[in-house]
Amino acid sequence: MAEGPIDVKHGVTHFTFGFPPGTEVVDASGKEENIHYPMPSDDPADPLNWSPKWKLLTFSTLMLYVFWVSFPYIGVTSMYAPLIIEFGFSVDSISAFVAWSGFMSGIGNIFWVPVACRFGRRPILLVSILGCTAASIWFGTTSHTYRSFLWSRIVLGFFMSPVECFAPMQIADLFFTADRSKMHAWFFINLLVSTNVGGALSGAFADSKAGWRAYFYFNAAMLAITFVLMVFCLPETSFRRSAALARGVHQSDDDFDEEKTQTATENLSTQHATLQLVGKGAPTVSRRWGLTAGRDSTYNPLDALLRVAKAALIGPVWISIGWFGACKGILVGQNYVAAQIWQAPPYNFSNAAVGMTNIPSIVGTISGCLFWGWLSDWDLARRTRKNGGIREPEMRLWLIIPGVIIGTIGIVIYAVGAQRGWPWPIILIIGNTLNFFGLIAPLICGLSYSIDAYNRLAAEIGLLLAAFGNAWIFGVGYFVNNLLATRGYTTGLMFLMIPVWGMTAITIGYLFFGKSARRLTINHSLLK
Repeated sequence: MAEGPIDVKHGVTHFTFGFPPGTEVVDASGKEENIHYPMPSDDPADPLNWSPKWKLLTFSTLMLYVFWVSFPYIGVTSMYAPLIIEFGFSVDSISAFVAWSGFMSGIGNIFWVPVACRFGRRPILLVSILGCTAASIWFGTTSHTYRSFLWSRIVLGFFMSPVECFAPMQIADLFFTADRSKMHAWFFINLLVSTNVGGALSGAFADSKAGWRAYFYFNAAMLAITFVLMVFCLPETSFRRSAALARGVHQSDDDFDEEKTQTATENLSTQHATLQLVGKGAPTVSRRWGLTAGRDSTYNPLDALLRVAKAALIGPVWISIGWFGACKGILVGQNYVAAQIWQAPPYNFSNAAVGMTNIPSIVGTISGCLFWGWLSDWDLARRTRKNGGIREPEMRLWLIIPGVIIGTIGIVIYAVGAQRGWPWPIILIIGNTLNFFGLIAPLICGLSYSIDAYNRLAAEIGLLLAAFGNAWIFGVGYFVNNLLATRGYTTGLMFLMIPVWGMTAITIGYLFFGKSARRLTINHSLLK
């Protein structure tokens, strides 16, 4: 299919025909700040038009939600000793607490995403954080049997489901394409740092006079405070925008004629006037305080599940899904086995010390998110200028390769060092930091790639990402401890890297054939 003439005026992209989803035209000089994609509406209440103040307030509050809801996810991995002593649980049974909460976190979105698309993001997030608060109180206060512990974690997983799915959706609601990698970086900082901070503090609580239950009281208190902030500072971001606005003015080969081209050209002046609202809008009173501003009475949840099934058949969508599962498998897998490694000879760490082994993970995560998030957007702009102002989603994927190389070096140091009893600073400060730093790159770039290519499918991508990624984590939780016990640390941890290397091979293929894969979906029913 030919790619016809392109006109870029006043920061508006004019497609005549032939462009696959995600291909964008920007100023050939690289002045991307003049280009707004997706195209905002002419409504000041459109989140894309909100002022920087409102966007910052909304996003910051959302990140507080992400942090405190994720906080207790792996906390029990630093409490093995007190739970074994007090209740006689096995290592595998305690790992199941994390596995089941992760599994429910994935499949719970099958319920939450359609409901949110029907009733809005804001009410679902408020219900979610209240449910997580109740689950933390349950685990810390009333749990005295294995069944009670397990069910409290299952409930926690169900109510924390939106944390991984809704943040990418709301980033797509609030921000233009050129800014999304940085926003995805901040999302992953809060998602991954919170779990590692939670792991570090849980060990400290377990060794303190307050005891391990106080950790869950603390989390419940912070969740309650965050709920209050969300009531005042998290407006509704769901906004119905037409497909034409989402992509600019677009005509396919079959639709092309002089009259329609003239109409499209005339629309450019209207779109230029619309762009004058960018940065000057604000949420309405109903969006700030109400619970019904995002309601869509025409939305059918069954149709939503059908959309998810259709989205699962789109190849480029699986880049983000695959990378999320592969990277989270190895990063969370290390937490599953932390106590097994560090409380055994020659290290003999206390509960608090096992918790502190998360500090290098925190350093690697923060530095990786800040570095790769900035570099991804910078490299995208550079490649776009070299490509004459044509921006392709595949430009995001090149940085995945150096990230995987760095991550592989880190996990080899960690695995071999643990197997041979190397000094812990080498294993943790060098190996663990490099592993987290490197594998942040495919997390950020993979997610940005899929959403850049299919912006209108952010909800479906988020659901698939959480469901399949956490299903893999569920499996890891059930076999990784036995694998390390029977085959050793090197074999066990290298096994968890196999999906990473497999996704690397797939990504290299998409660097060269990704645009052709996207072209196959140009007339897909989900994009009309």
